[in-house]
Amino acid sequence: MSSSSNFDDFVRMAIFSSEHQFTFLVGAGISMNPPSCIPSAVQFVKTILDLCIPPEEIEAIMKLPHLRYELLIEKFKIYFDEKLHFLDYLELIKQPNLIHFFLASAMLYKNYVVTTNFDFLIEEALRKILLTTEEYQITPVITREDFDRDFSPYDAVSQDLYPIYKIHGSKKNIITGEDTTGSLVTTMGSLGKDRGIGETFALEGFKQQPFYNLIKGRSLIVMGYSGSDDFDIAPILKALPRIEQLIWIEHSFEPGFSIEKIESIPKDAPKDIRKSTKLLRDIYSRIPIPIYQIFADTQDIVQKILWPLILPEIPLFNSEFLPEGEKMPIFQQWVSQEFHESLPNDIQKYEFSCSLYADFKLWKALERNAEKGITLAKQNADIRSQMRFINYLGKSQMAQHDSYKALEHFQAGIIIAQ
Repeated sequence: MSSSSNFDDFVRMAIFSSEHQFTFLVGAGISMNPPSCIPSAVQFVKTILDLCIPPEEIEAIMKLPHLRYELLIEKFKIYFDEKLHFLDYLELIKQPNLIHFFLASAMLYKNYVVTTNFDFLIEEALRKILLTTEEYQITPVITREDFDRDFSPYDAVSQDLYPIYKIHGSKKNIITGEDTTGSLVTTMGSLGKDRGIGETFALEGFKQQPFYNLIKGRSLIVMGYSGSDDFDIAPILKALPRIEQLIWIEHSFEPGFSIEKIESIPKDAPKDIRKSTKLLRDIYSRIPIPIYQIFADTQDIVQKILWPLILPEIPLFNSEFLPEGEKMPIFQQWVSQEFHESLPNDIQKYEFSCSLYADFKLWKALERNAEKGITLAKQNADIRSQMRFINYLGKSQMAQHDSYKALEHFQAGIIIAQ
């Protein structure tokens, strides 16, 4: 169904009727529009790789089909940034965009908001909407204690609180000032730990019941995701309880709106179907509820469809009219400056790439990097690094069932150690 008066009527009557109560599940895509302009997950990944991967390996690693954002961050934390300082960049960005103001305003009408984002822009939007004396009512739900306390979103809302459920954690509760890095580090560990290539992350146990309470019996609107996101929400959606309907807003750069009602996967369905559509069809095959996939510019559909239908009594907030804040540094420049004293050297870069290639079982690429690493380590009389690279070679040969060569490498490592 294409953009037309028929589309508008259908959306108004069938999907976004005032009879529905809504829960919004939002991802990184909602924060990319100005004036927020937060980098995409791909941009974050590219910047991190530029810092810690040999230049000649960046293109190959970026093309790895199952390179997960969480895996890369977990490794970056282990090797170079234990305190996840690079995420402090998000504290510099305080200017919400129209989508953040829409979500904040929707919360005033007892709609719920769940996010996997690490930024603070929904909180900042609420701050700008509420009076200063009402700021205490903003309640980010971040830590395990928060989730245990706010087990029932209905109870929170009935107390005139505005909970924002941050299911992947956050470095800070910007309302109370509490350092919540532990929640984020725990999440990162869960995201990256002991997961095979292509495996995805499901919610930790203590978050599952609160999340289900947030969406049970409601219309779930998902936006800011592409279906191939690095923080994959597929396991969360595949475990949905009974909800009224699921609406997936897929960002499109094409003009206008189009909509597809999701049904079972046809036997003659093309194999190159987009990942998000396949996910929605998988969900429908388990829980045959109304599921709609809308293709549109996300901010455009919020401004022209969602805002007037869900918030008819609130004037459209134009974030472009906000006073300009301090010009934010480009993420890549900021990271380079912040880490200039602790940037990895060439030896460490090859060790990092070896670690990634080992995870992906790309043994030839690993061996290529290990050999280069050994050469550099010898030139710098770095015995420990030589041992680590030799062990990588041994691990590679073992994985390829060449125990003789593997033994040679391990023995060489022992000799160096002695």
